[in-house]
Amino acid sequence: MKPYMTDNEINLFAKYRDKSDRYFEWGCGGSTYFCKDKCSITSIDNNYEWVQKIIKDFEGRILYVDVGRVGEWGVPAEPYEKDKWSAYAKAWNLREQDTDLILIDRLVS
Repeated sequence: MKPYMTDNEINLFAKYRDKSDRYFEWGCGGSTYFCKDKCSITSIDNNYEWVQKIIKDFEGRILYVDVGRVGEWGVPAEPYEKDKWSAYAKAWNLREQDTDLILIDRLVS
C-alpha cells in the first residue's frame, strides 16, 4: 500500500522517515505501511473497521479513537456527535514523548 501522496511528497516524507526513530500520525494507511520496519509507529485512526483490518500487520501501536459514525476517509458523519470529535485531536497525548516525526494524514472537518 502506497501513501496517498504525490511522488515528490513521498520522496520528501522518506527523507524524514529515514532519520526518525519514533513516528506519530493521525490517519493510518499507506503512510503507516510506508514507515513499517523503519521506525516505531503510533497511529491514530477513527474508523474502527479499518483499524481492525490493519492492526495485525503492525507491532507498533495502531489506536482507535471513537468520534462516532464516520464516512469516507474517516470524516465524522453525525453532527449530533460533535462532542466526540475533539478526542481525535486530543490523541496527541498518546504519542511517545520522544516522537521525532509527525504526520497529519487528514483533517477532520
